[in-house]
Amino acid sequence: MEKGLKGLISKVIGRIHETIMSVTGMMECKGEDCLQRIDPIVLIIMGIILGFGAPLGWLAIEWLLRLDLGEPYYRGVLYLYLTMGTIVVFVIFGVILAIRLEKERLAKEEILEKQKELLLLKHEAEKEKDELRHQVLKVSAAAASLSKAKEETQVLYTLVRTVKMNLDFDRVNLLVREGDVLKIKTSRGIKDKGSSLENIELPCNEQSGALGMVCKEGIPCIFSKNDYIPPEYRLKPPLSEIEGFRSHAFIMVPIKIPGEDSTYGVLGADRKYSDRDVTENDLMLIEILADMAGAAIHRIHMQKELEKQASIDELTNIFNRRMWMDYAEHTLKTAKRYKDPLSIIMVDIDDFKTVNDTWGHQKGDKVLQIVASVLKEKSRESDIVGRYGGEEFVILCPRTKLQNVIEVAERLRRGIEEASYGIPRRITATFGVAEAAPEDIESSNLDAILFKADKALYAGKKKEGKNCVVTWDEVENKVTPLPSIDTQEEMISQKQA
Repeated sequence: MEKGLKGLISKVIGRIHETIMSVTGMMECKGEDCLQRIDPIVLIIMGIILGFGAPLGWLAIEWLLRLDLGEPYYRGVLYLYLTMGTIVVFVIFGVILAIRLEKERLAKEEILEKQKELLLLKHEAEKEKDELRHQVLKVSAAAASLSKAKEETQVLYTLVRTVKMNLDFDRVNLLVREGDVLKIKTSRGIKDKGSSLENIELPCNEQSGALGMVCKEGIPCIFSKNDYIPPEYRLKPPLSEIEGFRSHAFIMVPIKIPGEDSTYGVLGADRKYSDRDVTENDLMLIEILADMAGAAIHRIHMQKELEKQASIDELTNIFNRRMWMDYAEHTLKTAKRYKDPLSIIMVDIDDFKTVNDTWGHQKGDKVLQIVASVLKEKSRESDIVGRYGGEEFVILCPRTKLQNVIEVAERLRRGIEEASYGIPRRITATFGVAEAAPEDIESSNLDAILFKADKALYAGKKKEGKNCVVTWDEVENKVTPLPSIDTQEEMISQKQA
């Protein structure tokens, strides 16, 4: 009988378990998912029902097992404990379950929120990446322009234009260092009325704020809209009153020439009129452009230095023969196109071998340098002076007729004669002049004009005293050249004596 009773009890308990699982929705769940399907309120209600039903169940068990629990008072106390205990256990379990479910809900919400933030950050990163790729392509195009630039000003203009247009900055200023001050070379985007920056000089120190500090230290700086700007990076009066330089968010980058210690210049950019802030990517791109500009300027300087070495006579610092000939050929073509006159003066220092033999080649070199300096200083701005070889010089006089070029040659002759050379001897020179007149310019060539000037020079050398100006017309027509002014004065003095 006991076995049958135990089986009955097992069936009842199993049925109750199935009912609980069915009511709470946990029949088909597995693992932690079961907790998500339990309603804490249902659990608490079931606890109350089971709590009140516990005494009835106990009475049934007592009757079936013929248990004797003693006095009714003790039986009531036992029933009370069973009822309250069952209710309390289910309530506590329900509360714990509710708290755990709430935490899991909040955790899930937090995870979803973070996933949204990550997606947003990913989207922004992709957008920034695309924008950076686009800007890099623009910078690459600017690099090609910088590499092709032939003049320093072209490099500076390209740099400022690229930063302004391709990197979307509102204002861009480029200042070049001259000694201990910075001077504006080019700028774009200055909208402030009355902002005249052309003649402003900014010292390379703290007085000029960020511009001066970058110039002095050669280190770039960036300040976004919410950044604190240290006092040494702020403009000081009266420079702080210049509207064209005032800004709360800006980038300053030094421009450096490879191989040079000092800063060449400073590039400043800001977004004063737009809502966009300056970023580290902006700084990186501007630094790349500034380095490219510095390299381009260095290349131009080297090219000009090489051209100078190839075209300038090292001793006298005037055009050498090859460069002078190239320039003369070009000028002759222009003269033929416009039917302009063209004249050439050939100069030879008189008795120069005596100077070298008597006072040495060092003194002879000094004489050549002084003569070249006189020819440059006393010739006209349009005249081209060159060293033809040895102690011979040649001067190209574009758009100059014979009578005018004779006056130029005479002024040069007197300048050489009156100069001081540091030796106890008067230095003189003989001049040969030839002209290609407008009516003859079409059939003229450079070698023919030089030949005529050289023949005139040779005729002057043959004349007693040298130190004179002789023209090709005088040689061709066998006209005796006029003596120099000094010779005329000597002749007058002799007659008076």
